[in-house]
Amino acid sequence: MGTKNNNKLFYTCSLIEYIGRTQKKKRGQILDDLGKETLGRIYEYSDVLHCEPIEKVASEFINECQIASGTFDN
Repeated sequence: MGTKNNNKLFYTCSLIEYIGRTQKKKRGQILDDLGKETLGRIYEYSDVLHCEPIEKVASEFINECQIASGTFDN
């Protein structure tokens, strides 16, 4: 049985993790803040988004979805 390399999923998870660390929030809260439509858009266009620095992409989604800072200690 071969393994499947899913780059889109890896990028989406990495972006969620990065946003969670910078905003000091649990990853589940980040998912709720982003919403299903935005997550789908991130997944769909991950091959384009990965060309930009992850800091820039995260900042754009933080601003777009108005993700406030939390107090979760990573």
